[in-house]
Amino acid sequence: MFKKTFFNLSKKIYFTPALFSIIALGTFFSILYLDLNVIPQYQDALPRILITDIELGKTIFATLIGAILTMLTITFTTMLVVLTLYGAQLSPRAMQDFLEKKTTLRTLGYFSGVFIFCLVALFFMKPSTAETLVLAPLSGIVVTVFCIFVFIYFVFDVSKSIQVNLYIQTLVDENQEAIERTFAIDEMDNGITSKMPEGFEESIQSEGIAIESKTVGFIQLYKVNRLWEFAKKNSIIIYCDTKVGEHVLEDTVLMHVYNANEEFKENLWDNREYLMKSLLIGDETNKHDDVELGLRKLVEIAVRALSPGINDPNTAIYCIRNLGFLLGKIGERFDRMYYLDEDNEAVLVVQNTPFVKLLYQSFYQIALHGSNDLFVMSSLFEALTIIARGDNKEVNHEVWEFGKYLTESLKDLKLRELDRIHINSKIYQLAVETKQNPMSILLGSKGEQKIILNK
Repeated sequence: MFKKTFFNLSKKIYFTPALFSIIALGTFFSILYLDLNVIPQYQDALPRILITDIELGKTIFATLIGAILTMLTITFTTMLVVLTLYGAQLSPRAMQDFLEKKTTLRTLGYFSGVFIFCLVALFFMKPSTAETLVLAPLSGIVVTVFCIFVFIYFVFDVSKSIQVNLYIQTLVDENQEAIERTFAIDEMDNGITSKMPEGFEESIQSEGIAIESKTVGFIQLYKVNRLWEFAKKNSIIIYCDTKVGEHVLEDTVLMHVYNANEEFKENLWDNREYLMKSLLIGDETNKHDDVELGLRKLVEIAVRALSPGINDPNTAIYCIRNLGFLLGKIGERFDRMYYLDEDNEAVLVVQNTPFVKLLYQSFYQIALHGSNDLFVMSSLFEALTIIARGDNKEVNHEVWEFGKYLTESLKDLKLRELDRIHINSKIYQLAVETKQNPMSILLGSKGEQKIILNK
């Protein structure tokens, strides 16, 4: 319960500023202790430039509070402008990335902490607090001067954040890390496979025990190892009906339990509670573990770039190629979802989106909105070619079938000779990577097709 609460709190925008504020308060009271108990004894030994009297300290802190408030106001205004740009030009889902950036949160946290430090210090600047000289004003000046450098770096980071190509590259890097992190778990354990074990379908024919959601939100995380060990310990099969990133309502079935014995049924209430604590449901998606979320963001950016209001096909093409790169990484290892016991029988099944559905979800809307732009369509074939380089036969077959699907939408267009040659060259490259015969889907007459093959 504590881990779940901490995880949900850490996702809130106010968590980091609150943490910095607590640290600032602790730092101030440490300095206050020095001013009350240490400085009076050694003030003659300290350089006079480091310590000041109470009246000057009040003036210093009053000035610092005004300066910090000004920087805080500019920071909040800048954030609102960036959020507006993200929502209008990129994607509403992209705003979450900016709000969760370490630079953004730490900037807010540092400014909040310094403001509270100076405000509390001003309150304690009383003649009765310290009869002689104090060190706190010097500390306030040091942390405020550092605020200026933090603010400069924040402005520099914001200027990079609103550049679409840099944001897309950052998004791709984060999703690549998420993919590698997800599959690293699978590769380290031989008890995980994408192939359905023999007799598995027969083992879940009986009516299972449904575990239903009591809250509304997004599936943020399955604690797979916890579920796996629980299933092996109780000799049951846990079938997760929902996947990470999916939105659930109250009474939505999250998982089914099969092959439950009498002892499990007698303690059904406690077992339900244990299973419910093995997953996290929150108000927002978890971009660190939801692989599909990054794909959806790239699709939304590409579709918005193709809209008449923006009309930026180059950004869409950049997104398409990166989608091909990420799908190529996913296609190598994605459908591993059967967790086995010592007898190689499945005891836990975690849902993943089938690869062919990922292909469709990633490219359908782009193909729909960019069907009249041949460079957009040719970039789709280039992305499919990138995916096919993984040399997975099942994936390559699905990629080729989707390539045929894209070709059907091009047959209704009136293409000139150069257009057909350009598209056919991309189709031919896809056929080479997937080891398929391109003659069935090449556009144009047989003479034009021979020209492509000869090239």
